[in-house]
Amino acid sequence: MARAGLGSGGHSRLGLANGKSEKEALALINQALALGVNFIDTAPLYGTEHIVGEAIKKKRDKVVLSTKVFPYRDGEVITPGDLHHSLQSSLNELKTDYIDIVHLHGVTPDAYEQCRDSLLPALETAQREGKVRFIGVSEYFQKDPAHRMLQYAIQDDCWDTIMVGHNILNQSAHDTVLPRAQENNVGVIGMFAVRRALADHTMIGDIVADMIARGLYYSKKVDTKKPLAFLTKGGKGRAKTLAEAAYRFVSHEEGIDMVLTGTGNRDHLKANLAAIYGAPLKAEHLERVRELFSGINYLTGE
Repeated sequence: MARAGLGSGGHSRLGLANGKSEKEALALINQALALGVNFIDTAPLYGTEHIVGEAIKKKRDKVVLSTKVFPYRDGEVITPGDLHHSLQSSLNELKTDYIDIVHLHGVTPDAYEQCRDSLLPALETAQREGKVRFIGVSEYFQKDPAHRMLQYAIQDDCWDTIMVGHNILNQSAHDTVLPRAQENNVGVIGMFAVRRALADHTMIGDIVADMIARGLYYSKKVDTKKPLAFLTKGGKGRAKTLAEAAYRFVSHEEGIDMVLTGTGNRDHLKANLAAIYGAPLKAEHLERVRELFSGINYLTGE
């Protein structure tokens, strides 16, 4: 079963994207830490590094800290010097002298080899200097939902961790990424367990209707209006919400070590953590979910 980590990006950015104050964002992080979360993910692009740094400065040794380096500028891969500057800026913002994991952020398939060959040596230098403990790479899930970049990356013996988009709607990493990552002892952080589509039965119905129109799925048993209603519709072992079911699905996926949850709402945080640490989906429900979205590698849930 995966552990839970707090993500500080996404649509919420700790609530900053929805009008919350930095003080409220800080309180959310402190709440997560009080609830037992010890992994926090951030990035320069999120604009939350300084808040994370403030929250953990007196408990740095109790937190596993992940941040990123965005490897592009004006459509080109940055230089090792640019990476060094980004990393130093993150260290300053985070008020720390080391970062547990630094990921290359949103690497696309066409740029993977250049990023690996040009930027990985600079990260390894930072690692030898004690500024970085582990090195990872994250995919650009919205543009690479079939995980082409990560399928390249897991062939190379150079990444300690990867960040993969994985959810009920797109389970393709189950076959294409996770088994090889386990074989190579690569840590896997699951992103996007819950997307907008997984908050609304109607949106799921529209997605399945489109799948049927494309000839990708057909079964007389499926409820085309609410295809996932069986996950939440009464009875013992069912989830109260689609979001809960979605977190339970990913947290019990073999090969996922960490599930990120991002929110600016303290009640949502409690509910999300409870879901991640909740029971797996019932076996028959998991089988139906697998059947419904088997072979789908183009959806993200946005």
